[in-house]
Amino acid sequence: MEQIKADAVEVFCYDREVRPQDRAHAYLGKYRVRRGYNDTAMQVAVTDMIERAYEAGRAEVADANLVQNLRRQLTSIEATVGDAIDLLDESVGGGGLR
Repeated sequence: MEQIKADAVEVFCYDREVRPQDRAHAYLGKYRVRRGYNDTAMQVAVTDMIERAYEAGRAEVADANLVQNLRRQLTSIEATVGDAIDLLDESVGGGGLR
């Protein structure tokens, strides 16, 4: 996501030396983005950045969901192991395995 922000600043910042269209063309070349027949470089650069940001956001959400699911599974395993230890402890006569 940070790279997308940096790209947006690079393309859309104020610069007396390089026109925004030229910076957009450079962006398209850097990421090998193709334009359609009537598309402007600025339009395609914006659209590409939006798509990249969307994909980055989806990946972050997927990673967060994966971590959350793993935490739930670990909690469930810990509970199951704890129950098994309690049962073992009771069957051995309270020997205090914990």
